[in-house]
Amino acid sequence: MQFFEGELKYNFTLYSDTKRLLGVARQINTKYWLGDKELGIHILMSNVTMSKVTILVMYEGNGCECGAIFDKCVDFSNRIMAASNISDDFDASDRLTVSEITLNVFDDLFREEWFEKLYDDKAEMYKIISVDYLQFICKENLLDACFEKKTFRRRYIPRDELLRIREKREKYNAMVPQPMHYIVAEADDNVRAEIDDELIYELRKAGRITSRRYIKVSGDIMGSLSRNNYKIQNLNNLDGGFAIVELNCKTTEDANALVKSVYSEYNHYSGNYIVIFHVSENDRNIIDSIHKICSLWPFVQISNKELSRKKAVARLREIAEENNLVLNDMECMQILPNGNSFTFDEINTTFRKWYLTKYVVDEYYPQYRNKIDEYFKDEIVEKDALLELQSLVGLNDVKHLCKRIIDFYALQKLMSKDKDNHNEIGMHMVFTGNPGTAKTTVARLMARILKQRGILSKGELIEVGRADLVGQYVGWTAKTVKDYFIRAKGSVLFIDEAYSLSSEDKDSFGIEAINTIVQEMENHRDEVVVIFAGYKKEMRKFIESNSGLRSRVSFHIDFPDYSGDELFEILKLMAREKNYSLKEDVYKYFIKNLENYDSRKGNGRIVRNMFEKARMNQAERIMKLPAKQRTKELYFLTGEDFGGETA
Repeated sequence: MQFFEGELKYNFTLYSDTKRLLGVARQINTKYWLGDKELGIHILMSNVTMSKVTILVMYEGNGCECGAIFDKCVDFSNRIMAASNISDDFDASDRLTVSEITLNVFDDLFREEWFEKLYDDKAEMYKIISVDYLQFICKENLLDACFEKKTFRRRYIPRDELLRIREKREKYNAMVPQPMHYIVAEADDNVRAEIDDELIYELRKAGRITSRRYIKVSGDIMGSLSRNNYKIQNLNNLDGGFAIVELNCKTTEDANALVKSVYSEYNHYSGNYIVIFHVSENDRNIIDSIHKICSLWPFVQISNKELSRKKAVARLREIAEENNLVLNDMECMQILPNGNSFTFDEINTTFRKWYLTKYVVDEYYPQYRNKIDEYFKDEIVEKDALLELQSLVGLNDVKHLCKRIIDFYALQKLMSKDKDNHNEIGMHMVFTGNPGTAKTTVARLMARILKQRGILSKGELIEVGRADLVGQYVGWTAKTVKDYFIRAKGSVLFIDEAYSLSSEDKDSFGIEAINTIVQEMENHRDEVVVIFAGYKKEMRKFIESNSGLRSRVSFHIDFPDYSGDELFEILKLMAREKNYSLKEDVYKYFIKNLENYDSRKGNGRIVRNMFEKARMNQAERIMKLPAKQRTKELYFLTGEDFGGETA
């Protein structure tokens, strides 16, 4: 259903002319409003002033151009002007303008006081537009007329649903309900808007959305709706349109009522429209409620969700196909950065950078390479570092303690605003454990988390050891340490094997470094987080030997050695990053080889060594195969590759 407003410009010289025109309108409006049943067009005159006449038009279908409505309005205008004996040679075609409007504007014009002068039974007039004028009408919007011309830099709709939307239909019936509705599970407003635009564009192009009219409702309207009488009148005539529902309600009851307000059971609403629900990606309860309440509606869920590397490669190939390209394995490895999980946004962005660089910049405009790198650096959205921390293999106690420390720091940040009720506590930490237990990895993630939570301003990790801090000559050490603290402002200063600074009693340079570190920890307590790392026994002795250090370190996190199964999970991640698959017999030989390693010489690093050696063994194994068999084995590691001599 479409609504239009016509404005007929005419300067009446006498007030009696306007009264005579209103009299004619009362006689013929009902006939014209009942309309042309064959064309489904309904017209009435809604207001008359000394300078213009306002005309309202309702079209029962969708896709009617303003030109067709214009012709009907010209005919209507000429008839009423002739019947009023105001002008014998009146021609409305050069005095009339017509534009599409929303139901709200249409309804507002119906509710004006002067409307009572034209119509005795307002309720009867509303029946044609399927609206109870005593019920709630939600604010409507019109899609931009040039919306169809939009281009999208990112793609979020799942490939299978995109193909279903684009599939050509053999027959069409406006009375048949919409086959699918949508749940956009995304917290980021910008990404959510991009998903909406892509979805609406594809549905419009496929003819599933035929109207420019749509409504957008949120928890704000719950004051206008009763939980027991949740009817939105727009939905009775929103055929071919859509509703976007923001489930940002204060209570679960309000959210459920809002879902019910747009759910069309049989004989509930007469409109045939599509609903797009907006929820947070982690709000499982709300998503379950949508499915439960809208029991007869099928849904597709769309989000900027994270995909495993294998699925990310598949998604990358789909994007390439849409751009008439076929990617080989090597190109996929080049495009996707190292990592185990990727969002749709990251996959789209990395492909765009690669495509633009390879096919445009490198070949035609090499002078813009630095500019392209700079542009895409700003385009790539940083992942939530806390989620990355939680996704690490093992380390359950470490993750739990890190989360508590982050919450504590965040609370201290809030309390710092209340100077009368703020007890300053340092943010410095000690990480203990064997090499390869992810101490540096966790420290780097902690730096990013503290930056993302607004606790640190930069969130970088500055790694140093004894060689970096101790100067060659007297007086150099203190300055060197201070320079590193200045460099680490807003970040984390990670001092590895810190006990090496006090390895000898007569080491004056090391003692000077420690004393300066203690002083700078106090001077930059709100700007720099210091993390001391090393073996457990040596670190305990180091901290206890200096009362200044002991009093300034607030948290101690011990990193246990990985179990055999956890190390195997790390191996699988490493293999996945390089697009390798592991045969079933790998686990047996991998666990057997672990017995020959000393955990104090490395932990996660053991896996790296074994993985690299397995790749060397695989190369030797494959090159012994006939040429035709080599391709099939390129990305498979077997137990044989892990069964050689241990390192």
